Amino acid sequence: MQNNVNDDMIEIDLQELILFLLRRLWILLVFAVIGGAAAFLYTKFMVTPMYASNTSIYILNKKDGGTYTSSDMSVGYQLSVDYIQMITSRTVMQAVIDDLGLNGSVGALQGSTSVKALGDSRILQITVRHSDPLTAKVLADEVRVKASQIIKEVVDVEAVNTVDVANLPTAPYSPNLKKNVILGAGVGFMLIAMIFVIQFLMDDTIKTAEDVEKYLGLSTLANIPVFAGEDAKKTKTKKRRKSEAPGKYEADFQEDDEIGEDLEEEDLKPVRRQVTSAKKEEE
Repeated sequence: MQNNVNDDMIEIDLQELILFLLRRLWILLVFAVIGGAAAFLYTKFMVTPMYASNTSIYILNKKDGGTYTSSDMSVGYQLSVDYIQMITSRTVMQAVIDDLGLNGSVGALQGSTSVKALGDSRILQITVRHSDPLTAKVLADEVRVKASQIIKEVVDVEAVNTVDVANLPTAPYSPNLKKNVILGAGVGFMLIAMIFVIQFLMDDTIKTAEDVEKYLGLSTLANIPVFAGEDAKKTKTKKRRKSEAPGKYEADFQEDDEIGEDLEEEDLKPVRRQVTSAKKEEE
């Protein structure tokens, strides 16, 4: 018995709980392996790998007189937020779709395109994700070109310069096979561990004399030990007595087995002598 309800409180022996789980550690490890294997198979054969292609641009604001101050640089950095919104705008996405003859929607292209500023600079990085690496590269370059054109038309800037053209990705960025396997193993381990904990908490059986005193408030007078060899000894004695009393005496010995299974070898000698005498008289 592992838990006790006393004054509406549940007492849990953490040491006993830990030992309970350690005795079943091999089961926990087996389910962790099963969870990791399931995550590996799902990631490898069920999830479509995605590739990401990056390109970057630098927007140079127009300034009369040809000199730039720190204030101008600060304003340019703040304008980067506006440029990010313009790059992912519906106008730019629709221009890319029309120019490449794509069948996808504007929302789908917007969902696969992201833009961010690199650190504290005014360099904007455009990232496009696709299941095909070459398509991801083509889309990233096209988004950069169309965004540069529309920014020049909408905002009075001096130039939109290309820092990096889109790269051709050689490895998928998603899914992360190693991460998924670790997560699968962790889920399998924790799931079976929770089942064992619930089993531990629901078990209210009395197992030791200490449990009787602790949970029932009763004192035990004595313990009756049960030896592993006791049942084997009884079975061996019964078989020997049956083999020595064949025929019609077998029923008598079967009845004797039911009445006195605990008779010792010395107590059975008078019975055997009576049976032997009866057999001789018949002969």
